Amino acid sequence: FAPMPSARQCYELGRAIASALKDRPERVAILASGGLSHDPRGPRAGWIDTALDRWVLEQLRSGNAEALCHLFEFDSDTLRSGTGEIRSWIVVAGACSGARATVVDYIPAHHAVTGLGFAHFNFDVEESVAWPKENHRE
Repeated sequence: FAPMPSARQCYELGRAIASALKDRPERVAILASGGLSHDPRGPRAGWIDTALDRWVLEQLRSGNAEALCHLFEFDSDTLRSGTGEIRSWIVVAGACSGARATVVDYIPAHHAVTGLGFAHFNFDVEESVAWPKENHRE
């Protein structure tokens, strides 16, 4: 439903969340929920874009979350569909900027009509906020 936030706005929201959490003494988990590519009831019902799904997960795995900021800059049936749920992944990627995700699994679940991805980040939020990306430890 319009208006949808841009991928850049989602990424910056994640950065703001990380900034707000950096001085908190508690350990905090940030979760994203949402499918990868899918169009459950649209013109491409039943379709899953495994190439797009794998690309998104690779950006997370490689610590290149900022590449996701350009994902919704053009108009397409693919990105107007349920695939827009990737925005929640981008928020978490922004909060974990520069950190590398561990991709646990990817399932193109045709019976559920969605690409299912499972990934997690383990990192120190203070480092994520305070250090430029090129200074992050491997």
